Amino acid sequence: MMAPVPGTDPVPVSRSVPVPAKVKDQIGASTATHALLRKDGRTITLTFMTEVKKRKRGVSTISSKNQITIPADALRNAGLEVGDRVVAHADGAGRVILEREHDVIAQFAGALSGVYLPNELDELRSEWD
Repeated sequence: MMAPVPGTDPVPVSRSVPVPAKVKDQIGASTATHALLRKDGRTITLTFMTEVKKRKRGVSTISSKNQITIPADALRNAGLEVGDRVVAHADGAGRVILEREHDVIAQFAGALSGVYLPNELDELRSEWD
């Protein structure tokens, strides 16, 4: 039994009532649902799982849109973060390799700093006009 939330008075339950089929359909077939009618007239719906999917940790399923959720541990261990762009490469049957996108501009931006004298590029560009 759950402990009451501090600062609230628990309301005693008067009786258990059946849950409408519509509510059961919304919740799903793998759950058992019970409704409790409180003495103040409000209803509390309790849902208990009767079946839990058994999954191997770190295993994902490819969706109909070819999307997949990559486990957080795998991303963290690979040094990938939210917002990183990745490139996918097939590496044989059943194997795909994701690599962080190589940004050539970021790698070489500013690489030639100090090669030209101040205003030298401006003078060269003025010759184009």
